[in-house]
Amino acid sequence: MTTMTNDAPHSVTMTTARSDGRVVITVTGQSTVPKTVHYHLTVTGASATHHRGRTRVHGDRRVLSQVSVMATTAGCAILTVVEGDHDRYEDRLCF
Repeated sequence: MTTMTNDAPHSVTMTTARSDGRVVITVTGQSTVPKTVHYHLTVTGASATHHRGRTRVHGDRRVLSQVSVMATTAGCAILTVVEGDHDRYEDRLCF
């Protein structure tokens, strides 16, 4: 498994943004070639939430999942992705 970096050419990425006392975690997908991706987003902090999905990405960037949590406590978002059957990577953002 590899850990994502901001310049990695992966089909699924995660970003965070702060707004009105909340942290919004957004998972997006985009690929120049059609491919199936499986993703698992875990967000921890005062509580925990999990979002899992399987989709086919191709063409324009689109939102696959979005989670909003209160920014009153520290937390982390962990995104694990499998592209096709082989390429597995993880991204971890703490807030």
